[in-house]
Amino acid sequence: MDIDSADVTTNFGMSQTFQNRVRERDLDNFLVEELQASTVFQNWFLSRLSPAFTAPEECELRLEKSPARLQDARQTDVRVGWFNASDELVACVLIESKVTADFQPGQAEAYASERDGYRATLGQGSAAAVITAPAERLARLAHAQSFDHALAIEDIIDMLAGRRSNESLSEELDARLAARIALLEALCGKRPFGGWVPTTVAEKRSFALAYAELAREVVPHLTLRPSTDGPKALTRIFEGLPVSLGFPRTVIRHEFGSKEEWKYVNLQIAGAAEHAAAFRTGGLIEGTGFAILEAGKSLSVRVSVPGIDPTLAFDDEKSKVRLGLKAVDELAVWFREHQTEIERIISG
Repeated sequence: MDIDSADVTTNFGMSQTFQNRVRERDLDNFLVEELQASTVFQNWFLSRLSPAFTAPEECELRLEKSPARLQDARQTDVRVGWFNASDELVACVLIESKVTADFQPGQAEAYASERDGYRATLGQGSAAAVITAPAERLARLAHAQSFDHALAIEDIIDMLAGRRSNESLSEELDARLAARIALLEALCGKRPFGGWVPTTVAEKRSFALAYAELAREVVPHLTLRPSTDGPKALTRIFEGLPVSLGFPRTVIRHEFGSKEEWKYVNLQIAGAAEHAAAFRTGGLIEGTGFAILEAGKSLSVRVSVPGIDPTLAFDDEKSKVRLGLKAVDELAVWFREHQTEIERIISG
């Protein structure tokens, strides 16, 4: 059978490689390979679990795909284990992947029970459970709070894209990362009977680099997540706030807006929306100009800032960016100054 060259060109483009051909197991396989082969990815992944989990030093890391759980007859998608010189398990992380399906009845609770069983044997900070899924699905998944950390696939994409932008990579490694990003983007855009083509906006790429440089100047004590800078990349996320063991995941989000005059910087505490009233009446934000809102299940401490258009030249928007970054810094300072009281409210 002859193959038309035009068909080859149409069907073999990188952006089309994974259209309608991705499954949840592809995410499992990706995580196993990256965690086993890339210390850069491994360190980044583990940093997301702090302070709930601390990986032991001088241990051998081993990965298992679909191992049987101790608590029931079901399977864990991926289990990461650390073994000492005596071949004893000393720490582990359980990973559940969700792309299109919801949790089966009792599935999330079973992960929490499995993790707690390991903690009873290995120690409180030596076991954790992680759910990874597209950000849109994470926002709608019931019982995701049973896990210690919810990792959006988009965050993984940002990390890999950051490596391509900020590191001097061999041609082969750069191509491999590009293929992995295309796979993950396909997983994020997976829809029944639909395709997905990853895109990047060139103007936003240069804007993002300049933004990151200014962020290092204004808020050097925080860590800015890398961004893929696609058409919907209108938020920058900062991590690195000091929190105590077991405190919910807390980040600061700088929203650019979609060519809007005013947007927001939000300090978000995961799963803390139920404490919004206590934050409003406890005097924590008195005289600050901050507002308290429920953002889904998260609690948001918000301040208004000028909107930003990242498709314009950075110098044209720099003054607005600086005001936004100063608001990021103000929220970080406020959090540190009131951390004891905040943790008291959250702990109930």
